[in-house]
Amino acid sequence: MQSATTSSMQKNLAELLIDSSVDRVFAIDTDWRVIAWNNASADQTGITKTAAMNQLIMDLMPQLSKDRETMNAIIQAFNGWKSFLPAQRNTFNRHHHENHFLPLKNNEGTVVGVMNVMHDVSHRIKAEQQLQRLNDELEIKYRQLKRVSNDLSTFTGITGTNLKEPVKMIYTGLEQLARTDGHVLSNNSKAKLRKMQSSLNRINLLLDDILSLSEINTILEKTEEVDLNEVFQSVLEDSKLGAKIKEKGAVIEVNELPAIHGNREMLGFLFFHLLDNAIKFQSPENTPVVRVEADIIEAGNAIKHTTPKKLCRISFIDNGIGFDEEQGQRIFHMFDKLHPDRFRGSGIGLAICEKVMDAHNGFIKAYSKLGEGSRFECYFLRE
Repeated sequence: MQSATTSSMQKNLAELLIDSSVDRVFAIDTDWRVIAWNNASADQTGITKTAAMNQLIMDLMPQLSKDRETMNAIIQAFNGWKSFLPAQRNTFNRHHHENHFLPLKNNEGTVVGVMNVMHDVSHRIKAEQQLQRLNDELEIKYRQLKRVSNDLSTFTGITGTNLKEPVKMIYTGLEQLARTDGHVLSNNSKAKLRKMQSSLNRINLLLDDILSLSEINTILEKTEEVDLNEVFQSVLEDSKLGAKIKEKGAVIEVNELPAIHGNREMLGFLFFHLLDNAIKFQSPENTPVVRVEADIIEAGNAIKHTTPKKLCRISFIDNGIGFDEEQGQRIFHMFDKLHPDRFRGSGIGLAICEKVMDAHNGFIKAYSKLGEGSRFECYFLRE
């Protein structure tokens, strides 16, 4: 008597649990007749439990026969295998539902029926559809932005190249005028000619940096394994930088540098401008000393990326005039100069450095104190 009562209580509890489920649950026996039909099934189909019980499932849901995957899943469950079917649009009982098909076995392990659990994933599908729309819109915006960026780079490149030639001709013309007619010009007129030539030199320098900035967009995808020692050496041999090193008597010290995956030309821009700044921003009586170091550090909280665990840090350390660290971000702004009256320059060099680091998925930081030199650290990600 106790055993029968316990069995009845267990049966009632199982039915209560199934009826309390937010998922649609029904079960059929080996004759494909309904032996379980929970409240969620009744609510969503409009077929009451009383009306469903002992009915052939194909009579209640004739549309099932049109879904081969569902029919096969039921048959597989009768053979003892669990099956899962994801939600699928325009498919009966699967439009917004994931379906689980589970074999029901007795104490001897014989399959006596199949249970179908249908989980409503409409909220997730809606979120996925919204995300897909956002991704599609983002892709369109990205293509538009890339097209505008390429057009701007092309325009800047063409404009800069076309401007350099007339600037060169004007400078040459002024030089020729000073040589041929200098004897008839007053000292004041000669001084004005030299000022004009100096202004043309500044324009030419600005055009060079603008062209370098525009080229970053066009060579962004040309990457390879780059030996930074080779890049460093080629920059030292650059005629402009080499002349400055010789003129200032600068001392350049460098440790062994690693190889990284990147763009050789862009990395050349980076090294050139950092070395050029280190030599330029010096007191007149000072001999520039620039030290370049490389090391590998733990990423830690330095970056938001989660995959790379280590960073390659290239440090440029000088003994120049330094700057107030509160202005540490300002120095990377385009055309923003901390010492416009003391030092010539376009104000683009460090902006180029920051853009090169961005293009390599890295970043650059600056540390300094007035009168105590500066330290620029370039961080490259390592997988």
